[in-house]
Amino acid sequence: MAMAGLPRGNRSRVYQRIVDLLQTNPALSEIFPAPAAWSVSDGKPFNVATAPLKPHVYLVPRPYTASWYGPDSMSGVLQVDVYFWLPANNLGQYNALDALDVWEVVEQVFYPLDDTPAREKQIAVRNTLKAAGAKTGLVMFSQPATQQNAGELGLVSYGSLQIEVVRRLAP
Repeated sequence: MAMAGLPRGNRSRVYQRIVDLLQTNPALSEIFPAPAAWSVSDGKPFNVATAPLKPHVYLVPRPYTASWYGPDSMSGVLQVDVYFWLPANNLGQYNALDALDVWEVVEQVFYPLDDTPAREKQIAVRNTLKAAGAKTGLVMFSQPATQQNAGELGLVSYGSLQIEVVRRLAP
């Protein structure tokens, strides 16, 4: 929940659009129903000890340094750490291939291939991110998802994506 009177900055607007795009993807929604299976605003990374018994996604936004973009604006990277939890590994419910497939769906949220027409859909995704404050709307997958087995408890994958965000400093 937003603090009363606190204006939304470009980083938070871009992050919210990323969350919206991910949560409304049909394939991701099937595995991780929103909002119950999503932790997007508490800023806490995944912890096996407190993990739920159902698949869950944790998103953690991390702003990085900014540099001058022009005389009146700065450009900086917003990184979003993505953790997804696939529990009950001991039951053979999920495996590393499932984790790879989930990450590929995350990539296709921003660069769809199976939509007709795919090029127009990609441009629409970029434009919605640019409208929120992104520089180009292009998402870079800076850290591909890596799988970590949590024993019999399940499988956690961690990856990150980055996007450049522009902030105007003067009117």
